[in-house]
Amino acid sequence: MDKEQFREYLKEEYKVVDSKKLLSEIIDNILDYAGNLEEIEQYNFLCDMFPIVPEIDIRKVYFSNDENVR
Repeated sequence: MDKEQFREYLKEEYKVVDSKKLLSEIIDNILDYAGNLEEIEQYNFLCDMFPIVPEIDIRKVYFSNDENVR
């Protein structure tokens, strides 16, 4: 299925799911993925994933899933 079909599937199939819980899980997954990226890649990825967040705020962010890094 293509992206639009998958989007519709998710809307239909999971409309009874607690949307706050689903949103929380999605954000956690995005941040976990971002933690595996280098700093500039992470910045670009977070800008793409959270277009409503001002870039100036995203510039303040850098974290790693590796506890030895920052």
